[in-house]
Amino acid sequence: GVPIYPGAVFSPELTAGMSLGDESHIYVYFSNDPPEQVTDFYRKRLGKEPAFVGEEFGYIFPIKGSLPFPEEGLTVQPYVYEAFGLGSYKTTIAIQKQVGD
Repeated sequence: GVPIYPGAVFSPELTAGMSLGDESHIYVYFSNDPPEQVTDFYRKRLGKEPAFVGEEFGYIFPIKGSLPFPEEGLTVQPYVYEAFGLGSYKTTIAIQKQVGD
C-alpha cells in the first residue's frame, strides 16, 4: 500500500465528502511540511516521478493505471482549506484507492 506521510493528520470531513461512489475512495491528510518536502518523500518511497499539474494542483503520482486519470493515485497539493475551519497546514495529501477489486 501507499505509506502515510510521517506526522500527517487524517481529515475525516474531507475524506467522507470526496468518495467517488462505490468504485473508489479518496483519503485526505494534511501536513505542516511544505509540498516539495512531502513530494520528495513519496518520490523516494514509491520510486516514481510525479507529474506536475500546476502550482494550484501540485503533483500526482500514478499508483495503479496511468496519467492523466490513474485508477489509483496520490496527489500532493498546497493546503487551501483554512476558510473551511479545518486547521492551518501547508500541504494536502490525497490517496485514491479502488474499492472492491
